[in-house]
Amino acid sequence: TLDLGISNSIFSDLSDVATYFTTLDEETTVTIGGVSVTTGDGVDYSETGNGLEHISVVVTNSVDAIAYDLTILTHNDVPPALTSFTVGGVDGTIDPSEGTITLDLGISNSIFSDLSDVATYFTTLDEETTVTIGGVSVTSGDGVDYSETGNGLEHIAVVITNSVDAIAYDLTILTHDDGTGLTTVNADLVAIKYYNIQGIEVANPVENHLYIVKKIYSDHTVKTEKIIINKLK
Repeated sequence: TLDLGISNSIFSDLSDVATYFTTLDEETTVTIGGVSVTTGDGVDYSETGNGLEHISVVVTNSVDAIAYDLTILTHNDVPPALTSFTVGGVDGTIDPSEGTITLDLGISNSIFSDLSDVATYFTTLDEETTVTIGGVSVTSGDGVDYSETGNGLEHIAVVITNSVDAIAYDLTILTHDDGTGLTTVNADLVAIKYYNIQGIEVANPVENHLYIVKKIYSDHTVKTEKIIINKLK
């Protein structure tokens, strides 16, 4: 195993890489990726084996033949970046220039404090990326306790890291005042949606379960509450 310390894209241009080796027995033949070589030869590693992994290096003398499995490590030259970020089924707005993510779960402050396992999905520009939210390493689809990250629901650190760099986003999750700040709804109710505690929509709610209920009115007002359904109509 060796590390050239260069990026993947640069490596593809290195078609004549000087390679030196020594063997226990001088009367030995060496092949790299099926091509016979002598020490000091240039080898096109971009054309050997399976990419830069599992390159066959075979050393043969009059006694036996020994095969080595060569892996050449290079580095990604794609900078880390988020391409999507979804919390509880709500897509966030990513502003790369400002380094911010903003989304509105459409629920009240008091309800949100109970959402300790909110399903979070994201995609990144580079697949070989690690993501931390509020200092906790996560993978796409994990449940995240946003009530325990960052400074309340503002300035939550979302850090994207790969072999090139680390980029931090400042996440803000908008919720709504559930006190006197709520406006009385006088419009007609046009839709009701049910969500479980993880923020995932439930098509067929069942009795005696806790749900987040989102009521949508004709004037586009949305009212959300947490209820236990005792009887379905």
